[in-house]
Amino acid sequence: MKIRWRQLFYLQLVLTASVFIGCDFNSSAVESSAYVTYKDDKNHFTIDYPNNWSIDNTEKKYAVMFDSPKENEQDTFIEHLNVTVGSLPYEATSPISTYKEGIVATLKKGLPKMEIKSTRELTINNYPALEIVLSGEKSGVKYMVRQNYFVKGKTTYVVSYSFSDPISGKENYSPIFEKMLHSFTITK
Repeated sequence: MKIRWRQLFYLQLVLTASVFIGCDFNSSAVESSAYVTYKDDKNHFTIDYPNNWSIDNTEKKYAVMFDSPKENEQDTFIEHLNVTVGSLPYEATSPISTYKEGIVATLKKGLPKMEIKSTRELTINNYPALEIVLSGEKSGVKYMVRQNYFVKGKTTYVVSYSFSDPISGKENYSPIFEKMLHSFTITK
């Protein structure tokens, strides 16, 4: 079972790196007033997203990726939140916290230039979750990646997004990402 967990979290490591590589940091505030619900019957989850964001569920490495609209003509990066779904060989009977050290070790090995800022156990919509926050730097701008891990039965869900370091004052998308994360529901 450890081999499968490592494989799954190595995949998530690659996905985290892809979030990092695509980061752009625009300081103008971004708001979205209306949200709609995305329902994934195959992977058994729902999540709300801003109605002006686009959906991409054609990438094999993600169950779904939500992309923000361009803020202006100079906006070269589309912010996004992604949901990754994986399968375990056995039903998870242990609390997700028992996997924390393995996940953190895998992230450190696969992303040596990123720093683990925090880990914590939390509950989102009555589901136990493990949150890992990583930090890095791109083009002189500090940023963070937040990953939230959920396990139900043999299925793992990882909701990931990146945002500018709050110290820099450019954390514009965090309220939107928080609302999306807290709407995430496992349906089966």
